[in-house]
Order: sequence, then C-alpha cells, then structure tokens
Amino acid sequence: MAMPTGQSVYPHILEDKDGVAWIEGMTTRVMEVVEEKKACGVSAEELHLWHPYLSLAQIHAALAYYWDHKDEVDRQIRESETELAQWLKRHDAEQKAFRERILERAKARGLTA
Repeated sequence: MAMPTGQSVYPHILEDKDGVAWIEGMTTRVMEVVEEKKACGVSAEELHLWHPYLSLAQIHAALAYYWDHKDEVDRQIRESETELAQWLKRHDAEQKAFRERILERAKARGLTA
C-alpha cells in the first residue's frame, strides 16, 4: 500500500482527497486506531505496545482527531463496515458458485458419488 498523500489537518494527521484521516507517514487510518481502541477497550499506551511503529504522539493525535471529528469518523467506520459486509456477501456467493462448479465437474468425471 502506498503512503497516502493529502493535506495536514492536525499534528501527525493528514486527510486524503476523500476526506479520510491518516496518520502522517503511515498507512494507518485514524478510524483503524479508533476501532481497535473501542473493540479492545485499551489505552493509548497499550495500542503503542501493539503497534510500536506508531509513536505515542501519533496515537494520541489520532484519538484527539477522532473526538474533534467524531461524527465524520463514525460515518466512515459505518461505511467501511457496510462495504466489508457487502464484499463478504459477494465473496460467499462466488465461493458457493465455485464449489458447485467443481462438484459438477467432479461428478461428470465420476470422481464423486
């Protein structure tokens, strides 16, 4: 993944052309830090232990950005979750169709009952 480019809008944070906030110089989105903090209920210090490539200042900046832009980041998180759910649904359907084609071919060749 290429480093995102955009306008610096906060210390250690930049926004890309789509308005998504990233930790400057990293391929980590602010929403990823926020989601992990919410899901695991951990401190910024624990996040830093899990992600030593992020400085504590970057993590705190991401969290501060979130609280200053909560509605927007929460909207982006919901959109990301919806996109993932749609992708998984398509992927599951594609996998099911693929398995059915394989079974049909195997039956046609007498490889299965």
